Amino acid sequence: MKNLLKLQFRKSLLTFSVIAAALLLSVPLALLIKPAAMKSAEAVNLAMLYWALAGIPLTALILAGIAGSEAAGGQAALTEQPLPVAQYALLLSSLAVVLAQLAALVLAAWAMVGFAPPLEHLSGLQKHLYRFYVFALVYLSLYGFTLSYAFRNGIAGAALSVTAVIATGIPLLSMSVFQDMAFELIPLRLLKPAIVVLALGGGALALKLLSEIGDRKAARTARAMVSVFLLLAAPMLLSFASLGWLNIAARRVVLPVRHMFSGYYASEVYLYAARDRAEAFGQLLVQKPFYGEAALIDSGGKRTVIDPGGETRGPAFTYLFPSLTFASGEMLTGAGGEKWILYWPGAAPHKLLRGNLKDGFTSLSPVNRPWTAHLLGGKEPGLIDRRDDGYYYAPLPPRGGYKWTRIAPVNGGYLKFLYEKINRDGGAAVFRKDGKTLEYRGRRWTVPGALHNGLPVPGVALADGLNFIVPARTADGYATYLCRPGGKTELMWPEYFRPALNMSLTPDGAVWGVSRATVPAFHILTSEGRALPGVPVGRIAGSAGMKASDEGVFLLRAAGGYLWFNAGDRYLVRAAVDDPANLKTWKFPKVVNNRVGVVTAAIDGIFITAVDGVHFMDWSGNAKKIY
Repeated sequence: MKNLLKLQFRKSLLTFSVIAAALLLSVPLALLIKPAAMKSAEAVNLAMLYWALAGIPLTALILAGIAGSEAAGGQAALTEQPLPVAQYALLLSSLAVVLAQLAALVLAAWAMVGFAPPLEHLSGLQKHLYRFYVFALVYLSLYGFTLSYAFRNGIAGAALSVTAVIATGIPLLSMSVFQDMAFELIPLRLLKPAIVVLALGGGALALKLLSEIGDRKAARTARAMVSVFLLLAAPMLLSFASLGWLNIAARRVVLPVRHMFSGYYASEVYLYAARDRAEAFGQLLVQKPFYGEAALIDSGGKRTVIDPGGETRGPAFTYLFPSLTFASGEMLTGAGGEKWILYWPGAAPHKLLRGNLKDGFTSLSPVNRPWTAHLLGGKEPGLIDRRDDGYYYAPLPPRGGYKWTRIAPVNGGYLKFLYEKINRDGGAAVFRKDGKTLEYRGRRWTVPGALHNGLPVPGVALADGLNFIVPARTADGYATYLCRPGGKTELMWPEYFRPALNMSLTPDGAVWGVSRATVPAFHILTSEGRALPGVPVGRIAGSAGMKASDEGVFLLRAAGGYLWFNAGDRYLVRAAVDDPANLKTWKFPKVVNNRVGVVTAAIDGIFITAVDGVHFMDWSGNAKKIY
């Protein structure tokens, strides 16, 4: 075999030497012609980038095409005839020399850029190209050699090998980028190695079959040629089959419609009465990004379409790739039960809609700045918009256009407007001039050291009525007090918590926040009005196999002596209030990773927008698919 390798290397030495010399000479040439402002290292990197993208792949085609066609020719037969070796060994030795010469060129180019990518920053597509590069070169060389040998023509073999690599690589790259940028739907970590094995193993087996036909050890029958064709086509077929699988999976994905920018000033959870919560939290705005369809759905599966969407994929070859339309938007419930939806379907015209699930929705005047505007609920719903020069407010419904009024400078003041609006709606208490006496409809509470006493305090509707949560400064730091309807002031937690800032509200009315003073822990005020001490996040996260971090763990409900948590969008975890170590878990249907709102609580259960549709799970872990 050693003699064979030497022979094959001598045959291609001239061609390889010319190409290697061109690679080396490109360095001084790049330094000679570079602009004055360009650094020398950047010029060399650019030259090697051209070689990596064009020069070395073209070299692979040249070397493989020449070697493969010569191996099939009469001149090769005369040259190697005295050697007592099989034709397949001759072919493998010739191919090995081609791969070794390519490896030498790649290592030389890589050394010239300091064994690092020639670009300092790589995009998602460039990262995948970088990872596939060596495989693509070997694939190109193997197929170029095999097809040149089969057709006895280097040009035909090179052209067909380029076609094979493109037909395999484009779907593979597209799927990789899609799953990086959108969401993971198919097991590419398993499919990629399978495609590599089919490409390299199939190419080698096809070459063996062709060599046996050339040696007349096997007949050149239709069956043999079909076998060769299937071996060579297998990686392309699997790549396209995987792409088809991805398209089918993408058609089924459902996501929640969420506003692309969050803002606690836009939260509506304090702006409707407790009796309206079941209606407000009983429905979910969802979208099918593959079709661009959006709908409002309730826990029973009843829905109304607010946007029918449509096919957005391109014609011809591009039709094979998923084209997703990600809608942004938000919804609130008015005092009369009507729904307001601010909806923005990607690049399409944005909409403001009003209606309900039963009667459907009517489109109103468009909003010119939907990406910075938020809906604001209450007795008089409106829009609040953050602009370069401040915050603006417009009441709803628009009559003859939106009447925008500047309410605060851009660096603050919107909370004052928000809390005063809640106060006008009858949902907030105010401080007296002494700064420590809170007053609401004749009832008073004393909170020494109360913070933010120049603003109204939004109320939280619990089982005993409207309660007020007030942060205060103490001698040791901060504390949070609860002002109950009977006039009693209680110390809840020795830390700073403030509604609509670092506290959230569940649909059943519980209020919660996360303390990070030592280890992450939940501080929870149940809807019955019971203030719970810190519940360790790590205990909840650990039950779902997660790290002891508050990220990805959210309270969904606190009622009836139990706490329900969303653990990483993977599990529903129930903990007993009096024994948080007593845990029970239920697995959610598979959801799209890293998407906010894929698990959304309602009064009687949980909406799960999964990879195969919308599911609804009750608080006992019983799930059903509703869309």
